Amino acid sequence: MNLFTRGTPWRRWVLFAAVALLLVGCSQSTASKAGAAKGDSTSQAGHHAALNEKVQIGAVWSMQLTAAKASQGTDTDKPSGGNVYLLCDVHVTNTTSQSQDLYTVTTFTLLDAQGQLYTSLPLSFVTTPDSTLAGGASASGEIAFLVPAATTKFTLVFSSGAGQGYWDIPQISS
Repeated sequence: MNLFTRGTPWRRWVLFAAVALLLVGCSQSTASKAGAAKGDSTSQAGHHAALNEKVQIGAVWSMQLTAAKASQGTDTDKPSGGNVYLLCDVHVTNTTSQSQDLYTVTTFTLLDAQGQLYTSLPLSFVTTPDSTLAGGASASGEIAFLVPAATTKFTLVFSSGAGQGYWDIPQISS
């Protein structure tokens, strides 16, 4: 009995799906081995990176969290009672040949160990890496979040159409 000309249609779909899954699995395995053979030290998106570890986000961005520290702000930008500003220093590279826009307020968030989400804040004393980056260009800057002073473990999250990146911040320092 020939599965492609006889039998019920669902058998053909099951066989087609099995072959497709097998091909996808083989191609991903080959791509992973190729990256490992090159000695690529850049983490893949989805992996929780450590401080100073680069993360490649799709084919568009290479990002690195270089420091994270608590701040009491300035005379004009003071955190509300019981809170501190968490300042995350990032280095971002546009890995394409086209200009790309980076807006930290819409692409970076912060999660604490309990899953509480924090959005970034524009503060007068913080210089963000926000810009239009030409192909191959880089920018560095800080991203600010208002967080409870008693909470010290966070994950910085980047999310855009290109993909996602995660950096674990095990302990913030003053």
